[in-house]
Amino acid sequence: MTSSVAPHSSRSRQSIADLIDTHLERPTTSWGVSAFGAVGEFHWQADEPHCARTSPLGRASKRGALAIHMHDDVDVVAWERPYFHGAPWQQGVMFVLPEDVARLSARTEITRLEDTEDGVLFDMGLGVPNVDVCVLVNDTELESVLDRYVGSSVHDTANGAMAAIKDASPARVFRSAFATCTVYQQIASSAKGIPTPEGPHTHLRLSLMNPPRSFDAALPVPAGTLPVLEMFLAHPIRDELGSPRPFDAVAFDEFQHLIESYGPPGYAADKALVRAAMEADRPLAAGSRPRRQTARVALCQLRAMGRDEAAIERVATACGLDPAHLEVDDADGEHDGENHHGHPHRH
Repeated sequence: MTSSVAPHSSRSRQSIADLIDTHLERPTTSWGVSAFGAVGEFHWQADEPHCARTSPLGRASKRGALAIHMHDDVDVVAWERPYFHGAPWQQGVMFVLPEDVARLSARTEITRLEDTEDGVLFDMGLGVPNVDVCVLVNDTELESVLDRYVGSSVHDTANGAMAAIKDASPARVFRSAFATCTVYQQIASSAKGIPTPEGPHTHLRLSLMNPPRSFDAALPVPAGTLPVLEMFLAHPIRDELGSPRPFDAVAFDEFQHLIESYGPPGYAADKALVRAAMEADRPLAAGSRPRRQTARVALCQLRAMGRDEAAIERVATACGLDPAHLEVDDADGEHDGENHHGHPHRH
């Protein structure tokens, strides 16, 4: 599944490697290797012991690891969208590859892949083409259980593989053609009272993966490509746990620079229309109305910056938006409404 968004012109491998390298040094940046309904997340903390850079591009700790394999065909898309998990807007960066490069096995059955020095790797057979979701098993009892279900689908109600995995909590390996995220921390369980751990963790919602989808349809994935890694910078008004924080102008400006450099075609221009209407204190000219979702994000950001509320309401109305619902997820929203469907918690 791809969108109709056109790909950017090719960018240099080195500039993309430099962007990744910069953010691997920042504990405020989080990462995800994901498909719709399944995500392996990597986060690290500034004071985390035994957390080091790995070569050529990666970072590893006792809690998890991220390894990135640069590719000449990789491209970058920075994006924003309205209201997500309580935040007025969400923002992120996708690294994408051409479909023929990004496409992996898309296995639809549990498959025993290989024996490694760290255990046996099993593919869970989720059927998404851009990510292999695997478990690394060094427990003979769990290995025996999974061997019993090799060749079956995890969607089969009689399949006990997922229950066994949740109970044993082996290492999980999410790998694309561009990056591999490995998580060693325990799997969260509401039944056992085990919360989602801070730092590297995984989410898997089988109900969202039948049929399998490579990504959220609302994301501006360029036509002919698939996402192979996500990067989430510090949000200007939310901390890493999603709680409100004072507006951070530095974080805001940094991400706006990425939007201008890597945003979807026309996105930055639409935001500029909103800002111009605010600054000129005049109605938008006929035929110059920006796309509603873009206007919604721009106005939420202006509100977060403390701009004049009356002007925000006037421009919202001119853009066809109800000012009272700027930060409310309503029927105008295009993204899927399920919670946490393949994006890291950090906004």
